[in-house]
Amino acid sequence: MKKISFMDCSFRDGFQSCVGARVKTEDFLPALQAAKEAGIDNFEIGKAIKVKDGKKVAIFSTGGILDEVDEAVKSLESEGINPSVYSFHTVKPIDKETILSVSENFDTIVTIEEHNLSGGFGSAVAEVLAEKDGKKAKLTRIA
Repeated sequence: MKKISFMDCSFRDGFQSCVGARVKTEDFLPALQAAKEAGIDNFEIGKAIKVKDGKKVAIFSTGGILDEVDEAVKSLESEGINPSVYSFHTVKPIDKETILSVSENFDTIVTIEEHNLSGGFGSAVAEVLAEKDGKKAKLTRIA
């Protein structure tokens, strides 16, 4: 599994807000270059990266917790569960398209984050799913 770790950032007025700090957008360019050099050619602000294909269960992760997600995936696979894994390196903007698509094609979405359950990444995913009509995956949030 590719290991991806990016700060959750949002852009506004030529500045990027990362974990409460304001930095110029060009200060984030080294991370974009590092992603490209690591072979992650599909890195795009506001778009999740599919790290692993799977069935029925999708794991959404953000932040530096992807190593723990990798361990959880190995444990699940030993029990016959083959989850997909998505890395959401940005939460603002959040990748609504991926969330909605996965929700229609999987039974369960599990969000895993290092932060609080309340008001965090899992809550952002829940907000997207709350506005969706029709079939949608069950959501489980872990922090």
